[in-house]
Amino acid sequence: MAEAHTLRPQPGPQEMFLASPADIVIYGGAAFGGKTYGLLLEPLRHVQNPAFGAVIFRREATQITSEGGLWDTAMKMYPLCGAKPVMSPRLGMRFPSGMRVTFSHLNQEADVLAWQGSQIALIAFDELTHFERSQFFYMLSRNRSDSGVRGYMRATTNPDCDSWVAELIAWWIGEDGYPIPTRSGVLRWFVRVDDTLHWGDDPRALERECGAEPGDAKSLTFIPASVQDNQIGVARDPGYIASLRALPRVERERLLGGNWKVRAVSGGFFPRHAVTVLDDAPTDVVAWARGWDLAATEPSEANPSPDWSAAVLIGRRRSGRFVILHVLRMRKGAAEVREAVRNTAASDGRSTRIAVPEDPGQAGKEQASSYVLMLPGYAVSRYRQSKAKAARAEPLSAQWQAGNVDVVRGPWLDAFLDEMEAFPDLADRAKDDQVDAAAAAFYELTAQRHYYYADVLREAEDDERIGQVRATPAIPVQCFWAQRNASVGVWVHQQYGGQHRFLAYIEAANQPLAWFVQRLRELGYLYGGDYVSERTEDADQPQMTPRALLAQLGRSPVLVVPEPGDVRIGIGLLRDAMPLCVFDGRGCEIGLMHVANYCAEWDHERNAVRNAPRDDGHALAADGLRLFAQALAAGMGHASGARQSYEPEPEPDF
Repeated sequence: MAEAHTLRPQPGPQEMFLASPADIVIYGGAAFGGKTYGLLLEPLRHVQNPAFGAVIFRREATQITSEGGLWDTAMKMYPLCGAKPVMSPRLGMRFPSGMRVTFSHLNQEADVLAWQGSQIALIAFDELTHFERSQFFYMLSRNRSDSGVRGYMRATTNPDCDSWVAELIAWWIGEDGYPIPTRSGVLRWFVRVDDTLHWGDDPRALERECGAEPGDAKSLTFIPASVQDNQIGVARDPGYIASLRALPRVERERLLGGNWKVRAVSGGFFPRHAVTVLDDAPTDVVAWARGWDLAATEPSEANPSPDWSAAVLIGRRRSGRFVILHVLRMRKGAAEVREAVRNTAASDGRSTRIAVPEDPGQAGKEQASSYVLMLPGYAVSRYRQSKAKAARAEPLSAQWQAGNVDVVRGPWLDAFLDEMEAFPDLADRAKDDQVDAAAAAFYELTAQRHYYYADVLREAEDDERIGQVRATPAIPVQCFWAQRNASVGVWVHQQYGGQHRFLAYIEAANQPLAWFVQRLRELGYLYGGDYVSERTEDADQPQMTPRALLAQLGRSPVLVVPEPGDVRIGIGLLRDAMPLCVFDGRGCEIGLMHVANYCAEWDHERNAVRNAPRDDGHALAADGLRLFAQALAAGMGHASGARQSYEPEPEPDF
């Protein structure tokens, strides 16, 4: 007999959330309160209704399938009720009765228009503060059905004092920012007139007062929950509360305390007395990051005091302390700023991560992308500019105020400390460029990431599979080509029996393929084939694809490697193939550095790893090496050992 499973809410707020008769229930207000589980339980009350449908929204599509998120939790719960996953046209679950739950996203504000004409009995929002107010109320107009169930909405949230949600639930929140316990779950009604909400405790009286039709009033309630209300979660991860306690003050108050009014206070972020000034640079720095805040205007009569371009270099010491080694400021035009960025990167070295800003809009994206292309071989990340400067500065501020930051003496020191100490209560608020650059560097240095290949490369080092590798002249070598925008990377590979040798890695930006072919000729190997990704094939311009261009340059054969539907499949193939690989440490040095740093970025909103690789300067080399593993798995030529026309020679030293 199959094991019986019972899905039920935990006593307390989660049970209240599922028992509420309100048209709209907003649930949560702190981290780890069992919000996602409660939201996924809600549709199951209608599991026998074939006409019932629910849609659960996240703002971004990747948040649905991110590790430990909605989809993972649903896959643990819904199959126990006989549900089968549906992958197209939208991700979802279908139950034996025909009842269905769909998971979707509303990334852009106008994405709601895709639901025009829809009838949805249950509309749910996971992390409501991430959505626009207009999206919420538009979807409210889709909240109807012929399933016999009156349309209703459910939402989860964490506190955000500047969001429209804070205004929506203001009646349930006290002056101190904490939820009022006696108002938890209490229903109030609203009528929306000309985009203004009118509230009342009697729906019929409210409708008469507003001149609304009977039934126009909607009931709403807020039910707070905290980590203490999720005893099952705490039992499974008892250290999570300690992680919340370790957050900076504002985030700790929001996510642990559930405070809806706490915000970073003006002044006192970076007191001068809290840092230690060093005469010499420390020698125990284990990681570096430089953050940039970019401007491109020189002083003029019309604008005598433009913004500065600023760059701050921060290191993490072996002791856990942080050190600010160098600060650069300049008021120059765009060309000179670009030259300064390039020269500074060369001075800092390839091991230093670089963060450049991405302003809102397409022009900002294009500018940030151009900096990434300008710095091939460097780990360049883009960070989105935000008006919430104080919130962005708070992680660095927490370490600064705790006395964990050192500053190396330099000619820039006084101007830097003056600006830091005045922030955010500046006389001229536009001149916080050094603060922005420092905050960007600190985030880049401390961001938690999941590195896809760091562990298998450490194993390769431990097994002495990274060192001096010599090619066998009689055996042909293959090249695996990767391309991202104007950058190209090439891995040079030779198979020796069951061993896969990587002899060199070549990478450059804004160079024609002929340049790479010449570099390969100079290496002096016997070449036996090139491999390119099917993603580089272009049906509209087949003569301009890497395959066609390489063939024109005399390279043959050129094989097209199929790509899996999900890049993580290819990542898994490479991880599996790594024990078969050896690398020449000198020839592959840059490529190995990139592959070791290839990662998925940490999602601070969910406190979890994002579900896709980070698009930065490390991705190109990782793409090329992954192409090898995919060719190996597909049984393509020498990459798979399918065509071996030689007898292995005695094993060389390497």
